[in-house]
Amino acid sequence: GKVETGFSKVDTGLRSQGFGLVLFACDGADGSRAKLVAGRRAGGDPAPPLYSGFTSDQMSLALGRANVIHAGLVKGGMAAAVTKALRRLDDYWGAGAM
Repeated sequence: GKVETGFSKVDTGLRSQGFGLVLFACDGADGSRAKLVAGRRAGGDPAPPLYSGFTSDQMSLALGRANVIHAGLVKGGMAAAVTKALRRLDDYWGAGAM
């Protein structure tokens, strides 16, 4: 119940300000990423971070589901902890995806 997957659920969660972090597969379609970014802006301030440092295969493996392109983590402690860990990972990789 802390993670939602699929474009529609993630878009809805962004617009209702229910997510603390949104993940987007780096190999996902640019059009759906642009729509999510627009939804993120429409959701109000502060918008949750959007991270795109993983492939859909990596996200699918991590979440135990097939073909995960979009995922939203519900606001709260888990989203904050994952965001912090991803920022450390970005610092290590130098990816700057967040």
